[in-house]
Amino acid sequence: MAKYVKYTGSLALVTSFWALLFAKCFGLEFLVRIYSAPVNTVFYVWCLSIGMATTATMLYLNQNQGTLSFLRSKYSLLPIAAAGLGAYGLLTNATSVYRSNFSFALMAIAISGSYFLLMRERDLAYSRIAIVGWIAGGLTLLLTGPPYSLLLISILFFAFSAIPALMLHFHQRDQIERAIRALGED
Repeated sequence: MAKYVKYTGSLALVTSFWALLFAKCFGLEFLVRIYSAPVNTVFYVWCLSIGMATTATMLYLNQNQGTLSFLRSKYSLLPIAAAGLGAYGLLTNATSVYRSNFSFALMAIAISGSYFLLMRERDLAYSRIAIVGWIAGGLTLLLTGPPYSLLLISILFFAFSAIPALMLHFHQRDQIERAIRALGED
């Protein structure tokens, strides 16, 4: 009887793609504001990107029977709250520098909290680096004015969310491959 394990994907990969999406959106928002381009970023950057990414994520999770487990997990609340704070910060960025930078800093602290919860399950070095990076970024966001706070958030999403999530995905995949090889040797 052949033994096999089907690799169904990883939520870390989905997290990495969402972090890249937010890095792209915040980066484009920065460029539009710095060059005063006449582009409706709410529709052409944010709504289209998040709408397509939500559809793709739901299809991916549904294909891999992970939708309900992700939505019921305790880790889905903090990233959703962080995204809400980021959206609020983006909306208030044009009107009040203090309020938007404060909400961006809260978003960074909430994201570092989600990495702290992840680290409680698996103490991995890149989780610690992500926690320190997001906290330092949150403190820096309090001192950074618009539109450069948008660039800083873009960099934070890429460096301290996308890269660590990809590393976690490859770490999980390597563990699964080692377990499959160990089953084959039995």
